[in-house]
Amino acid sequence: MDGGVGSFRDGLDTANVHEGNAREVKVVEGENDSDSNEPPTPAAHFPFENNTAQGHNTRGQIASYAGATMSTQFRHHLFTVLILGQRARLVRWDRASAVVTESFDYTERPLLLFEYFKRFAQLDRSRR
Repeated sequence: MDGGVGSFRDGLDTANVHEGNAREVKVVEGENDSDSNEPPTPAAHFPFENNTAQGHNTRGQIASYAGATMSTQFRHHLFTVLILGQRARLVRWDRASAVVTESFDYTERPLLLFEYFKRFAQLDRSRR
C-alpha cells in the first residue's frame, strides 16, 4: 500500500510542508485481496470487514496513517477515502474511533465520490 495523496487548504505554501502535516483529506489505495472487483465477503461477526490477513493489514495501515496525521495536527476528526480496486469507502476518524461507509463501486457510481469532494470543498475549515 502506498502513502496515498491528499488535499491541502487554499493558500497553504506546501513547498516546506512535511508529508501529511497539513492534509485535509487523504486518499489511500489499498491492496484488494481478491482478483475480482466484487465486494469482499465479510464474516458474520465482522459485517464491514474482510476478515483476511490482507484485510487486517489494510486496516492497520490506514489506522496508522490516520494516527500519524492526527498526531501532527490538532484535529477533532479526519476524513479518508479508501480505494480498493474498483471499490471505495469513506472513513471519518476521530481520536476514539472511525465511522466507515459500506464499500461501493466508484466506476459504476462515480457521482458518489464527486458529491463527497464537492461537499467537502464547500465546508469551512472548522468542519473539514
